[in-house]
Amino acid sequence: MANATEFAEFFVEPEVRAGLKTTEAEDLQRPEKFGFNELPCVEVSKMWLLLTQFMGTMPYMLEVAAIVAVAAQDYIDFAILCAMLLCNGALGFREELECMESLVRFTLLSVFFSFILQRHIITYEP
Repeated sequence: MANATEFAEFFVEPEVRAGLKTTEAEDLQRPEKFGFNELPCVEVSKMWLLLTQFMGTMPYMLEVAAIVAVAAQDYIDFAILCAMLLCNGALGFREELECMESLVRFTLLSVFFSFILQRHIITYEP
């Protein structure tokens, strides 16, 4: 692995290369004051995910067109528009589920460590 100076020159912005002062570093090590360094896990229900597929510009246009088709007593167009709306919702729901699953897999694969730059010395914190 490269030494601390090479690492700092490559990865760290010039104004940050000096690192933290001792008082700042000690102050940042208080989780009770700042909390833990973690991202909140947001859970979205599958029912809400399905319902959101029918909200937006394109689904609204299809819904309005379906209402107009029923008002004009054109039931074939109504059936086609409803089929389009359901296919659009199903495909969008499937894509959103795949996205959520890949995000969970990515989060589980991420490495939890950090490099700390303090007084021109880089240390590794697991």
